[in-house]
Amino acid sequence: MRILQSWGIDEFFDGRAVEPESISFRRWQDGTQIAFTRLQPDFRQKYQAPYYVIHRAHFHDALHKLAISVGATLHTNAKVAEYREAAGEVLMTDGRVFSGDLIVAADGEEICADAKRS
Repeated sequence: MRILQSWGIDEFFDGRAVEPESISFRRWQDGTQIAFTRLQPDFRQKYQAPYYVIHRAHFHDALHKLAISVGATLHTNAKVAEYREAAGEVLMTDGRVFSGDLIVAADGEEICADAKRS
């Protein structure tokens, strides 16, 4: 969380993240508590950052907004055909080539079986 906060993600959480006071671990058979972790203020004191819980879709939205705010270019509906590590670029199945210091390719549905590393 410290890294994400240093990037400025907090402002994109829009009240969607919660900071629980504690976590209880319970036995599934009868609900008996088997472990307890106090998060507030322990987590902030120990790690200099909060322990947040946020829905995955809201977290993705915050990351998306943060990326746009710092000038990242996002391309959707694009499938990687080849990864060219030495050149720092990817070739898309439609022929486009993207290059950059950082390229993140994540479809969220399937692994691109025909992607090749050079």
